[in-house]
Amino acid sequence: MLDSLFSSSVLYAMFFGGLILYFLPTLIEVLRGHPQKVPIFILDLLAGWTMVGWVVAIVWSCTKFEGNARASVPPVSKS
Repeated sequence: MLDSLFSSSVLYAMFFGGLILYFLPTLIEVLRGHPQKVPIFILDLLAGWTMVGWVVAIVWSCTKFEGNARASVPPVSKS
């Protein structure tokens, strides 16, 4: 009884540990407040299993970004 409980808890721990490792790029970008949240998550979700996609996602989520930098349109001058 105790042996099966231990083995099932180990399996659950391995499963959730694997999920955390798989979505590590997503967790990093959410914690850092990265402006490209959705594209990084999609790349991680769809191509993370290839390891190349996972490495690209983790590098992208760790890249430096300007905190409040957003693309903006310059104001229209009244002339």
